[in-house]
Amino acid sequence: MTPLRSATIFFLVAFTLAFAPAAHAGGDPADGSSTPQQGTATEFTVAPYFLLPTMSGNMTIRGRSLEVDLGASEIIENLEFGIMGYFEVRRGRWGFGFDLLYMDLEKEASLETPLGPAGAILGMQQGLYELSGIYDATDWADIVFGVRINNISGDFETLLLGIKGGDSKTWADPFVGANLVVPDIGNWLLGTRIDFGGFGVGSNYAFQVYPTVGYDFARWFTLAGGFRFLKMKYESGDGDGLFVYDMSIYGPFVGFVFRF
Repeated sequence: MTPLRSATIFFLVAFTLAFAPAAHAGGDPADGSSTPQQGTATEFTVAPYFLLPTMSGNMTIRGRSLEVDLGASEIIENLEFGIMGYFEVRRGRWGFGFDLLYMDLEKEASLETPLGPAGAILGMQQGLYELSGIYDATDWADIVFGVRINNISGDFETLLLGIKGGDSKTWADPFVGANLVVPDIGNWLLGTRIDFGGFGVGSNYAFQVYPTVGYDFARWFTLAGGFRFLKMKYESGDGDGLFVYDMSIYGPFVGFVFRF
């Protein structure tokens, strides 16, 4: 593993920011409160975490289809750069969140050509940038809504035939969903985030769910872990200009949630 990849993995573990998805629904879980926050105090949440993702699906670039099947160990091995992050601010029942996910990968893959499948080098850069509004509806549910901006770039070059190409697409997916938690379980956190998006506006469809379990060691600190699953399908163009991104990204995560 190159020093750049080792440094990138260290950066992901130590400095990325993300969100334990249901940590605030229905009040302050650190003290077991199930009463929604009604005051005017502003609260922020950041949470360094590490995700072990698997990617499975299909990319079509310039009309040529490539199968993608990358386990967590392969992604770490082929990761050129990555950063993930979440920032959230809440005041009363309302909140605002910004989520960032970016990965730059390079991997050998199988490319469909007129002569049959051929070995190729696939480069893929994926950025997801999510802006969300949050409303604390009950002691067990937040309503979430917003837009997720997707930027996908891909390029390929066959190892023997000299065929190469590349393309990049950016689109926006509206989404709506909820953060759900089990209320009144003391210092424990048990919940899930679920949302649906795309609706043909950008992606044909997009779906995300990530259940979370955690424990509040203090009002300002929660140790959390869970499993994240994101599925989307986007396509545009036709013939030699066809671009398709049909992908599932999923894997376990562990995080350290700080509130202040």
